[in-house]
Amino acid sequence: MFEQFSLRHIPALFVAVCVVPGGMMALWDPEGAIRLFGLPERIAISQPAHPIQALGSARISALGMAIWGLYLTRQYRAVDVVLASMSWIAVVDGLVCYQEGAYRTAVWRAISTGVLGVWGLCGMTAGRN
Repeated sequence: MFEQFSLRHIPALFVAVCVVPGGMMALWDPEGAIRLFGLPERIAISQPAHPIQALGSARISALGMAIWGLYLTRQYRAVDVVLASMSWIAVVDGLVCYQEGAYRTAVWRAISTGVLGVWGLCGMTAGRN
């Protein structure tokens, strides 16, 4: 299954391993998922925020599942496209966290997800650097 593994695949696999189960957490513990994400306590305890967290997290899990499916079928360029699309997630995560006063989370989310987006934009998983 991993005959074609290369060190350049690690970022994509790391994301896939983290976001699939991490995104599912909001289904049984939305309050904890919001806290883990890094948003303020006032949002974590807000009942109206819980279904929104679950809906958003399901979409993130789907991206992780897509990365796994594409990786396992050796479609590394497509994996890079998915990672590149995460650049938008970096912008939104950073902006929303900043607007909600979670400044450290804003910086962390924007930079860490942004790096993954740039990795994909540069075609690093497929080796097109």
